[in-house]
Amino acid sequence: MKVRALFPLFFTAFLPLGSPLLAQDDLAAQMEKAIANLEGAGGDPESLSMMYNACAEGYIGRGDFKTALERSRTSLGLCRKHGLDSMSSFFTFSKILSEVDDEAATRTMVSELEATDTAPAYRKGLLKALEMHVGLRGDPRLAVLTSYELWKIQRAEKPGGEEEFWALFSYGNHCLTNKLHDEALPAMFEARELALELGKTELAANCSRALATALLQVGRLEESLNLTREAIDFIRRGKDQMFLGFELRNLTQSLLRVGRIDEAAASLAEATTLATQDLEVGDLQSLEAVLLLKRALAAGAEPDYAPVIAKQEAAVASKLKNTAGGPGLAKLGATFDFITLAAYQLRAERIADADATLTKAEEGADAWEENSRQAQNQAVFSADQVNLSMAELRSGIYELRQQIELRRGDPVAALVAAENGRGAAQAALLREKLGFEPGDRVAKTLDADEIRRIARIHAGTIVMYSLVHSFPNRVQMQLTAEENARFPPRLLAWVISPTGEIEFKASSLAGPIRDTVTRALAEIRDPANAPVPAGERPAVEVLSGLLLEPLREFLPKEPGSLVTFVPQGELFLVPFAALPFGAPGQTLLDHYTLTLTPSIELLQLAYERGRAIADAGEGEILLVGNPTMPGYQSRPDRSAESLSPLPGAEAEARHLATILETEALIGDAATEAAVAGRMEQARLLHFATHGLLEAESSYNQSLLSSLAFAPSEGEDGFLTAKEVSRMKLRAGLAVLSACDTGRGAITGDGVVGLSRGFLTAGVATLVVSLWPVNDAATAVLMGHYYESIEAGAGKAIALREAMLRTKSQFPEAAMWAPFVHYGLAGN
Repeated sequence: MKVRALFPLFFTAFLPLGSPLLAQDDLAAQMEKAIANLEGAGGDPESLSMMYNACAEGYIGRGDFKTALERSRTSLGLCRKHGLDSMSSFFTFSKILSEVDDEAATRTMVSELEATDTAPAYRKGLLKALEMHVGLRGDPRLAVLTSYELWKIQRAEKPGGEEEFWALFSYGNHCLTNKLHDEALPAMFEARELALELGKTELAANCSRALATALLQVGRLEESLNLTREAIDFIRRGKDQMFLGFELRNLTQSLLRVGRIDEAAASLAEATTLATQDLEVGDLQSLEAVLLLKRALAAGAEPDYAPVIAKQEAAVASKLKNTAGGPGLAKLGATFDFITLAAYQLRAERIADADATLTKAEEGADAWEENSRQAQNQAVFSADQVNLSMAELRSGIYELRQQIELRRGDPVAALVAAENGRGAAQAALLREKLGFEPGDRVAKTLDADEIRRIARIHAGTIVMYSLVHSFPNRVQMQLTAEENARFPPRLLAWVISPTGEIEFKASSLAGPIRDTVTRALAEIRDPANAPVPAGERPAVEVLSGLLLEPLREFLPKEPGSLVTFVPQGELFLVPFAALPFGAPGQTLLDHYTLTLTPSIELLQLAYERGRAIADAGEGEILLVGNPTMPGYQSRPDRSAESLSPLPGAEAEARHLATILETEALIGDAATEAAVAGRMEQARLLHFATHGLLEAESSYNQSLLSSLAFAPSEGEDGFLTAKEVSRMKLRAGLAVLSACDTGRGAITGDGVVGLSRGFLTAGVATLVVSLWPVNDAATAVLMGHYYESIEAGAGKAIALREAMLRTKSQFPEAAMWAPFVHYGLAGN
């Protein structure tokens, strides 16, 4: 990632997006007139900077980012020259640069912070804009550092005041986002004490609320409950009661989660008396529906869903009254309530009602996307942020669609729903790389015939899994573990033959499958420290029994046949090759050639990308091993330390260079700039280096997962998934021979991390790892892999052969099974 400024810095001030004063279409023209008049009258620099910034916002609204950049730079120049507060101007500037590359805005602002000749007000405004920018664009570690600097400035300028409270509160919040609880808790407690010293109990409530939310997310329920009560107490003691209803709602949710139904009913009743807005009323009615469900569950029998449905219908009706922004925005606000209502109707076997309700949920999702696209056009969000959020929203709708089709006895229609509910955002990015016009909706419309056609082209067996739940996550979160256990998830599986026949199996799970996957990975990676409890089966055997045995009769009979898995959720982390299958001691790899894909459509796009790459002709081989390692900051509050060198990776690269008859980039030569500069022309990419896995709980942060290369002037040495995804790669094969390169945030769109970055950049075939790899075993495996490819084997077959040969030398699955194959199976 570059750290050098892309443009000379100049300046603007900020008129908020969607300002009611002027329509965006008129804003640019009217600001141009106002600027001319003010400059002619010798106007003051601060007013001019504000006008230039507002003018830039107007041009953003028109979609004219080139002129917007010119006006923004002029505004910034005025701020810099006259020492003005630059926050609004830099924030507008960051939005303009983010239209092409949001990291360009970060680099530019970070570079400007290094300047020593700027006025305090200018620097402080820059820090505030940077904090806002990285908060929106997903770099929580940089947000911690920026907010810490702002707090230090504010403490020096005006210690003990409300400004210092907000700076300290912001720092604590960013630390909570990063799960730096050892930094966050002292900061939040100090901020709370400062608020109480100021006599601002409503500010103290903010601290308690933030802490309660963070502790709730890590399962510290009682502590979270107590902090929520503390926030309510602070609000009651203050003059401003505006947020009392909001905190009572939070308390209700926490009480429902721990099963204190009567206490939850009391807090909900008080919150209801305070609610005045339709949206508030609807939220509380939705909580009341959950309360009714829990009371019915407490009675022990299968719930009577009629009163639950009636209350949820009331919640929807309340949300739809909120028509101030138009009927589209009203539907947007009710989208999740529609999904919840459909789930209740489905449990009550009201299939037609559930179907009709989901149609309304889809209309709400369309309204949500239209609104998000407007924000994208104003450069508030990137296209990929919108694509990912919409894919996540629609995946919940399609999960219920699958269950409706199964209730109707149509597993093929359920397969169509399962396929259309996944991989949509990835497909949208890849279609653009293939030259298709971008659509205005992240929604897929494949049908059964199209799925069969793709299966025939693929010429292998496709196995698609789907995990479906009775209730959406927002309801599950309000149920106790015992209550959720009464509604076990179901595992759906379809097997599509190379000739297009479709078979279906379904089973109920004993609980969340993530626990079994986690235990299986531990058994494989570190069996000495993951003993199997007495009386229990190894988790890898349990997974095989769940995922493979029910499908055995539908799997190919020919040894070595191609089987492609389409996982969902935690199943993306399953090392299918290592699962027991067949005779004792055998695994699935002994029987089949294995690949993965996030969706069936992405198989088709991989073939189209493969054809385009073949038509483009030969390219170079880019082989990198053991770069001079950059410094890595493991925590924002610690200094960077150089990553350890990887002599095994260097040996791997040198050995592969002899097989492929090329030269490897090693050490100082393997800079990020040198590698990135050659990637788009390479036909083969192989990177043997460190892989850095960022948070698996946030797709924004997971896009910062990176490969380590040598740093150089203006480059930090970390090539992120986000940077890769912006490239247009022509590589038929990319191998990320590093740790954890196949992991990331698991979303409705698949795994968001390095694998997604390379696939959406246009790589036809990708090989990545599911855990930290062993240097010696990986070097052996990769040597066998390229020897097979050079001998003419297809890429998927070559990986199978390499794994089997490595297994004979390193029998532990941790050594030979970490790598998985995505995309095109052949050459």
